Amino acid sequence: MTLKQMLEAMLYVVPIMGVIILVLWLIIRNQNKKKDALEAAMTQEQKDRLLQTRPEAAPAGKGGFVTEALVVEKLDKGAKYGVRLMWHNTVIPNKVLNKLMMTSLTVPKDKADAANLQVGDYVRYWMDPEKQKWDILF
Repeated sequence: MTLKQMLEAMLYVVPIMGVIILVLWLIIRNQNKKKDALEAAMTQEQKDRLLQTRPEAAPAGKGGFVTEALVVEKLDKGAKYGVRLMWHNTVIPNKVLNKLMMTSLTVPKDKADAANLQVGDYVRYWMDPEKQKWDILF
């Protein structure tokens, strides 16, 4: 490949990379705004309860940890619910260590309905950061 061909190829690659970066930045910004809005809607008692929660060992056969989380949003998505949880990160050493975090996950309707899962409920939240798996333990 000649230098001219490489430069011509870069004319396509650079704008595409720029669009990808812009889209990712917009997604992250919107997620942060959503988290801030949901956290602002929480009562001080809810925040204090989460901040006082300490993680516990995961059930046998599962890695990771279990902690208490607050259901802050529940959206109908057909056979599942889209659920957003707020929880206090005291485990994962990153820039949000010791802060409230938001997690989005889906829960089968039959499980959620059997447990009468509602916004404002506290749930046991299982997370395995190494395997990137998480779920609500009913």
